[in-house]
Amino acid sequence: IKKDALSENRRNRLISLGVVLEFEVKSNTILWENAFNFLILYKKEFGDCRVPKGFISDDFNLGSWVNRQRFKKDKITADRFDRLDGLGFAWDPITLIWDEGFNYLVTYQKEFGDCHVPAKSKYKSYGLGKWVSHQRSRKDELTADRHSRLDDLGFVWDPQSLKWEEGFNQLMNYRGQFGDCLVKSNSKFNDFNLGVWVARQRKTASNMSADRIHRLDKLGFVWKVQ
Repeated sequence: IKKDALSENRRNRLISLGVVLEFEVKSNTILWENAFNFLILYKKEFGDCRVPKGFISDDFNLGSWVNRQRFKKDKITADRFDRLDGLGFAWDPITLIWDEGFNYLVTYQKEFGDCHVPAKSKYKSYGLGKWVSHQRSRKDELTADRHSRLDDLGFVWDPQSLKWEEGFNQLMNYRGQFGDCLVKSNSKFNDFNLGVWVARQRKTASNMSADRIHRLDKLGFVWKVQ
């Protein structure tokens, strides 16, 4: 049906019956294709399809369009769904939020060499400390895939283990600077109570895991002080 072949009244009657006019199909297709191309350009620039809400690209509200695709997920054609999926489109906003936090953690790990993010701390203006704490608190609720991705990154699930790792890393730095692990009692190193930490390791040696004992031994840890 051509637009110009219908009176306004007849056109409205057809629309009310659910008839989609040819010119409207073409118009919607053009709009969708243009938006999809904006999304391709976004991914080329930012590396993903996690478009922030309200993001504008060349006067086009790409963020709004992306949200609309999620909302219409069950009504979208198979072809469009496959094309978006192939581009790495994040259909679930909750997944989008999780992936954002994970990507910040990946960047943090590359910069600092570990995932020991201090609680409540921010990284590049993102509340990464809060995100990390949230993963620990809902450890048993995470999918196997997310659990595995965090494990592969060297994620520390137990906050107590995190504190131990922090102390061990400080001891490594101390040894690198002074050549031994003979930290004086109650002394601080890099604003960390390393003397107290070292004394605690000696005190709890009988309950310590074989792995930790092995790591401390390799570092030249002195278990008994004259």
